[in-house]
Amino acid sequence: PAPWPSDAIGQITVLRSMASMSPVSIEEAVQRLVGARRDIVQRQLETLAMLGEVLDVGGGRYAVAAGL
Repeated sequence: PAPWPSDAIGQITVLRSMASMSPVSIEEAVQRLVGARRDIVQRQLETLAMLGEVLDVGGGRYAVAAGL
């Protein structure tokens, strides 16, 4: 497990990085990031999706589309 960054930019960066390796769910991200709160992880992944940085690929999973 990796530490959960204390700042929003760090949080978004680590979540996007995780989603670029393989589709990730909110629960998986919380389990992999020490100190991460589920509500914050969800908000950051939803923000990334709204910005087009990750895609909601169904089943509560997020991934980076090829070419992003």
